[in-house]
Amino acid sequence: MNKKELEEIIKRLKEYENSFDLAYPDYKNGRNKTIRDKAERDVSSVISQAKRYIYENDVFGIAGETEKSNGQIFREDEFFQWHYFSRDVAGLIKKLEEIKENGDFE
Repeated sequence: MNKKELEEIIKRLKEYENSFDLAYPDYKNGRNKTIRDKAERDVSSVISQAKRYIYENDVFGIAGETEKSNGQIFREDEFFQWHYFSRDVAGLIKKLEEIKENGDFE
């Protein structure tokens, strides 16, 4: 893993985070069922894509034990749940950026 590869991982995770953050409010508060249903498909798709990308690139392995802001360790089963995803992916991005800045990558 070099710095460029790590930067690409961070970029992709930010894209997933942004896509999720755009769709989730419509899922929760859309004006009608059609809007909420489309947003539900979008949210589900983003999380599925992110999950596949994270596992294919061993992002959890790169990040090591990643703590949330409250000091707890990320749990993979919670990470991909809709109501935790935005918060946890932001924490993962922060951890990867710290690794990049410190040069702690292989």
